[in-house]
Amino acid sequence: MTIVSSFVFEDFREGQAFAFDHALTAADIDAYAAATGDVSPLHMDEVFARERGYGGRVAHGLLLAGFVSRLIGVHFPGKNCLLHSASFSFPSPACAGDLLTVSASVSQLSQASKVMVLQVAVLVKGSGATAARGKVQLGFTG
Repeated sequence: MTIVSSFVFEDFREGQAFAFDHALTAADIDAYAAATGDVSPLHMDEVFARERGYGGRVAHGLLLAGFVSRLIGVHFPGKNCLLHSASFSFPSPACAGDLLTVSASVSQLSQASKVMVLQVAVLVKGSGATAARGKVQLGFTG
């Protein structure tokens, strides 16, 4: 069973960071495609993706953003926050079989509104490529 963190706004300071690793699998890509209906061959067909110069089936960009959502909702800060907004770019692909590091660091805190801004990234371990980067704004519920 996954334990969900229960940090509150006052627990945070600018510069704090958190990260976790995730081994990206074909099953992750399949589940995302099933949930969204995005069955582009770049995501679903190994041969098609390789013929276009990728290392294998390419993960959906918003699947990578979903790992950031997991970081926020489960680990950092956890159950006492709600995602208000997010902005992402996807400079490099991540493929099934890649080991990812999903990270966030606190870049801004607003005591008056109990809002936190995080800089986030999804890196491909080994190559060091940035598969996703962005900024998210969170509000605290408690």
